[in-house]
Amino acid sequence: MVDPSRATRDEHPLQEAPCEWLVANGLGGYAWATITGEITRRHHDFLIPAPPAPLGRVVVLNDLEVDVELADGSIVSMREKGRFVDFTLSMGLPSWRYELDGIVIETAIVMPSRQNIVHSTFRTAPGRRNRLRVRPLINFRALETPVSEALPSGYTLTIQGDRYEINAGPDLPILRLAVEGAEGPTFTADGGSRRERFYDIEAQRGYDSRGWLWSPGHFSGEVGGDCPLTLIAATEAWHTVRALSPDDALTFEGECRRRLVGVAAAPAQIGFADELVLAADTCHHPSGSQC
Repeated sequence: MVDPSRATRDEHPLQEAPCEWLVANGLGGYAWATITGEITRRHHDFLIPAPPAPLGRVVVLNDLEVDVELADGSIVSMREKGRFVDFTLSMGLPSWRYELDGIVIETAIVMPSRQNIVHSTFRTAPGRRNRLRVRPLINFRALETPVSEALPSGYTLTIQGDRYEINAGPDLPILRLAVEGAEGPTFTADGGSRRERFYDIEAQRGYDSRGWLWSPGHFSGEVGGDCPLTLIAATEAWHTVRALSPDDALTFEGECRRRLVGVAAAPAQIGFADELVLAADTCHHPSGSQC
């Protein structure tokens, strides 16, 4: 896996050898995708929690579709119609940018340590606001099962105020979703829509490469540089999910990671070496020394 601190489409031809990012929580759970946010492997996912045995790691939040409402009222897909601008890895935390009709949209990922939680934050350039739609796409399945495995037949969406829960049965974790930030955030339930997804890397490896994803609806809100929208996805209990705001979680993770790098040997504190220090820490058992 190529792991540059900054990459562009010209430097690394994504069609031939996609660069990837991975953020782990130290429990065995992680978020993983290409630097453009695209999902090309069965192991790619925006939240793969690590529940206690015997369940093991489960794919829950497979992908995020982001649409932009343009000035003329049209709805445009960021990934399909946007131009990938760049990718940044800062203290092990990834972010990437797309440009669409003069609008630059940044996506950033934070996974709080020792928690099965991920924060996906979207913002636009300072001084400009646009309405974004963020649609979670899911297919609960064990990590190693083929992407062609049929969708569970009984997804249930429960809404309590600003808390959203998706349940697929007693033997699977509950996916909890919430949105913070943005102006006038709303949720639109569309009855459960389906998307067929092609996994390019799986096809290259000779595995099943087509599968279906399900969505309960989409979140939307006015987003700007000073008014981001954060989709929180988790399998933890609500009191844990809401213990830290997205800003506090980012501050805590940044400080924690800086301290970890700061106690490493001097040669490991700069350049690519500091990313290796952070990667090694995520492999520690939760009973080990932590921040």
